[in-house]
Amino acid sequence: MDIPRTKLVFFGTPAFAAGTLEALVGAGYPVVAVVTAPDRPRGRSGAPVAPPVKLAAERLGIPVLQPGKLSTLPDLVRPQEPLLGVLFAYGRILPPQVLQMFPHGILNIHPSLLPRHRGPAPVVGAILDGSATTGVTIMILDDQMDHGPILGQQRVTIAPEETAQQLTSRLAEVGTTLLLSLLPRYVSGALHPHPQPAAGATVTRELRREDGAIVWERSARDLYNQYRACDPWPGFYTWLGSRRLKLLDVGLDDAVSPVRKPGILQAADGKVVISAAAGALVIGRLQLEGGVPIEASAWLRGHPDARGARLRTPQPPAPTRSPADDSGTA
Repeated sequence: MDIPRTKLVFFGTPAFAAGTLEALVGAGYPVVAVVTAPDRPRGRSGAPVAPPVKLAAERLGIPVLQPGKLSTLPDLVRPQEPLLGVLFAYGRILPPQVLQMFPHGILNIHPSLLPRHRGPAPVVGAILDGSATTGVTIMILDDQMDHGPILGQQRVTIAPEETAQQLTSRLAEVGTTLLLSLLPRYVSGALHPHPQPAAGATVTRELRREDGAIVWERSARDLYNQYRACDPWPGFYTWLGSRRLKLLDVGLDDAVSPVRKPGILQAADGKVVISAAAGALVIGRLQLEGGVPIEASAWLRGHPDARGARLRTPQPPAPTRSPADDSGTA
């Protein structure tokens, strides 16, 4: 089976997946349809906004499918007679009847070294774990979550200050390159998948809005990992009195031995620092509820009464799911 005959369907939703679609088309693969999430209302007007993958497909002249119910997908895809599927961050779990439509399966770009960090938030999971490395896995979907056999993997070092958004973008590029390097051998029959290891599996969950709330009694390093994991959504925030305070451009100083209780807002050596149970966070910018982001030391000069204030953690609200198109996996 050669590339010109390998008709495939691409499944994806967010902007980083659009780059993979464009790379497949650029490499000569005939993408006969793109399956993506429905348009969603955004902003105050509630006007529907198309997902980035849909916009990319329209630029490339590829038919777009946006099923509300996945049970309708087989009837939409079958006329295209695809041999292969490629999925990257579609945001929905495909039912068996869809998986069975593709003679050569559906390949998934999963941004972790499976079987670690299965599930919808592998990048977030790696950062929250404090991992120094992660990677990308190209695997074939089966009827269990991120369980199918592996075609190839590539390990990636996580930079100490790298946020989830930055790491996701980098892993998307690595995953696309890895996919394109494996596809010719796979479609020719020269590359065969192997089962995932039976041991070492971990599972992530979607971020919720309350996951950005800071508990100052944790170590500064754990809080810094939380800040990195919650970028761009839901953000990293605490409360000053009754107002929410979002912390931006956060740095880590885990050598500090706080002389005050955790959560005390201080100025030290021209910097704004907040003590934790062990170490402290250095705050570059912040945003008080109802205001705009501002350089932290300038804000503190304008709010001298906040110096020495103890920031608090409220009772958690009811769980709120993350936006569907922020998902990092199927």
